[in-house]
Amino acid sequence: MSTLLAVDLLPSCLTHQDVATLFAWCPGFLRSALVVNAQGRSVGSAVIEVSNPNDAHRLIQTMDGIEIAGTAIRVSRLEGPPQERGLGHEAEPSAQKTYAAGRTA
Repeated sequence: MSTLLAVDLLPSCLTHQDVATLFAWCPGFLRSALVVNAQGRSVGSAVIEVSNPNDAHRLIQTMDGIEIAGTAIRVSRLEGPPQERGLGHEAEPSAQKTYAAGRTA
C-alpha cells in the first residue's frame, strides 16, 4: 500500500517538475503533486506518494528540514480520511492538486 507525504514550506517559485526532480531519487518514489491556487500558482506545498511505509519513513528522515532557498522544508505523513488523502482529491476547496512528472515503481 502506498503512503502519502505532505511537503510544506516549499519556495513558491518551484514548479511541478522541480518537486518531482527533488524527490525522484528517493527509493519508492511514485509521483508528486504540487498544490496550486485557483490562478495556478504554488501555495508552497506538495504531496508525495511513495510505495510503502518504510520508504516513507526513510524519505522523511532524509528530507525533513533540508534547506531550499534558505528555508527548511517540512516533510510529514499526510493524515486524514481516505477521500482527502489521495493525490488529485480536493482536501481544501481553495487549493487544486495537480500531478507532476513521476515514475512508476
